[in-house]
Amino acid sequence: MNLSEAGLELFRKHLDVSGTFEMTGKGTSMFPLITEGERCVFKSVSGQTLTPGSIYLYADDQGRFVVHRLIYEKQSGLYLKGDANLGMDPVIKAGQVIGELMKVKKQSKWVGPNDGMWKVHAHLLQRYWYRKCNVLLSKKKR
Repeated sequence: MNLSEAGLELFRKHLDVSGTFEMTGKGTSMFPLITEGERCVFKSVSGQTLTPGSIYLYADDQGRFVVHRLIYEKQSGLYLKGDANLGMDPVIKAGQVIGELMKVKKQSKWVGPNDGMWKVHAHLLQRYWYRKCNVLLSKKKR
């Protein structure tokens, strides 16, 4: 789904008022946490601090929705990646983040970030990618 700048602002306001937004997962970048066709519920992030390891819905530079995990934040911006992707996303600004993933419907059961495997998966990925990216960034500075 592609949205214009005005459309994104309207969507953000709607999410702030309603509190949540539900959409269907598409693609494989967040496999195995989110697979094609699974329902995802997001909450507004207005006024909240973003947390590494959490999964966020953001609008990329073309106005498309992307759902990826926050690996870390630096002065240059936010570094996110899909769990199944090898590389990082282009750096984004905090203002591009629209919502935080609250839960995913896996078959007939809702799964959220406080569930065991979700927490383990988030911890391992965030820790691994944070280390790897810091090493790569420090090599570039030399």
